[in-house]
Amino acid sequence: MNKPQRQSTGALLLLAIATLLTSPTLAGTESEAPKTDHGHVWQQWGGPNRDFRLAGKLSDGVLDLKQIWRRKLGGGHAAIVGDERHLFVHHRDAGDDVLEAIEATTGERVWESRLRSPAASFMIPEYGPGPHASPALAPNLVITIGSTGTLAVRSRANGDWVWRRELWTGLGGTKLERGYASSPLVFENLVVALVGGSSGSVVAFDLETGETVWSALEGAVAYASPVLASVDGERILVALLEKQLVGIHPPTGELLWTFPVNDRRYAICASPVAVKPDHIYFTDRDGGHLLHMNRSTSGVEVRELWRYKGIGSQVGNVVYRNGLVYGTRGSSTSFFVAVDGDTGELVWRDRKIQDSTVVSVGDRDLVLTDGGLLYEATVSRDGLELLKRHRVLSSRSWTAPSVFGSFLVVRNESEIAAYSF
Repeated sequence: MNKPQRQSTGALLLLAIATLLTSPTLAGTESEAPKTDHGHVWQQWGGPNRDFRLAGKLSDGVLDLKQIWRRKLGGGHAAIVGDERHLFVHHRDAGDDVLEAIEATTGERVWESRLRSPAASFMIPEYGPGPHASPALAPNLVITIGSTGTLAVRSRANGDWVWRRELWTGLGGTKLERGYASSPLVFENLVVALVGGSSGSVVAFDLETGETVWSALEGAVAYASPVLASVDGERILVALLEKQLVGIHPPTGELLWTFPVNDRRYAICASPVAVKPDHIYFTDRDGGHLLHMNRSTSGVEVRELWRYKGIGSQVGNVVYRNGLVYGTRGSSTSFFVAVDGDTGELVWRDRKIQDSTVVSVGDRDLVLTDGGLLYEATVSRDGLELLKRHRVLSSRSWTAPSVFGSFLVVRNESEIAAYSF
């Protein structure tokens, strides 16, 4: 068992616990997209609303990060999900996909559940065997998808199996050379996953039983995770497939619209983003695109408002805030770029930060670089201002931070650490 390395003073830990339990709610964001109140829960890929944004504020001044605990971890890039009591992390150990529940305030293991999952022969080893997809939480349940396509639902209390489906070997899904990476999405009593092939490109499973409820389209899928957007206040599921972006009615699987994309063999892992009501942003190899969705008498129509080659994030993520879309392409030669969310025009680009992920909390941003440096920053039309730099990980990290009230958790392919602020 990997024991966390604790700080030498117990007072620091007690202070972090007290702050966590009494700090104000961070859930929800501005009114630009449909939001949900989840308190201190980071329950899925991209946080409460899958857009890497939280409301509230980090602190009155620059952050004074204090390490609460640090411990070894297996490989993979799955984000940490959980709440103020328990965190759930999906990682790799000796050929097994391991789902582990840990105490949020100590890093101690509560339980683990293992699944033998040897890497497929066609997978590219330089990206690691995964798991790459992030878990998702539902009441009393935790949902994972391993890098070879095993969709599994377990009890949050003890890790006991509830059900599982094999997306590749059982349903004939798209076998991806970098491994399965699309994170599951929970909608009401459904688990939605990208599958591919004749079983359906997008498939919804009953959360309690694992039975297929609906499937939509046929054909190959890609790496990006589905999201929820809104049109006239009604939820729409948006998924980036190999050749098209699609909008689906989530309760029924009805296909509402499609939009062609140029994604083939380009490995776009960045999710679409519901930047504001009736608008969806996505990336393909032609860059970043903003679409407007409009309900008419004939259904839902989509129209491209702009595209900009210089911002499309390939493996990281972008954030929409204060009328700006910003982030990096996920490349060591890229800029940190901000474009106007209404026009797609370049506002500025900056080389101070390159390959990175970003999480926005209130009026500030946490930018985690590929090298394990966490920058506290502000992004505005005036530019990128770096307020403080923190060394939080010792080696390459491709996973965005997860924020819980007044502490955050980061990971890479060998360690996981929690910091209070």
